[in-house]
Amino acid sequence: RPLPAADGALPVTPRDAQLDEAARWLLIQRDGRPSATQREEFLAWLRESPQHVAAYLSVAGTADTLAVAVRGIDVDAESLVAEAAAEES
Repeated sequence: RPLPAADGALPVTPRDAQLDEAARWLLIQRDGRPSATQREEFLAWLRESPQHVAAYLSVAGTADTLAVAVRGIDVDAESLVAEAAAEES
C-alpha cells in the first residue's frame, strides 16, 4: 500500500482512478435509467481499455458480494464507514 503524502492523502494510482470511474459508472447504471448519452459514454469508456472492463467487473462484483453478505441484516452504512475510517487511523 502506498505511503501517505505529507498532507495524509494517499497518492492516486491509475488503478485507483479506474476503480473510481468504474464505481461512478456502476452508480449511474444502478441508480436509474442512464440517458442515451450516458450509455454511449459508458461504452466508449469500456472500449478505451481492457483495464476499464476489468475495473468495472471488479467493482460490480464487489457490490454484488456485499449486497448478498448484508442481505437480511440491519446495516447502518454510515456507522460502517465511520468504523472503517476509525480502524484505518
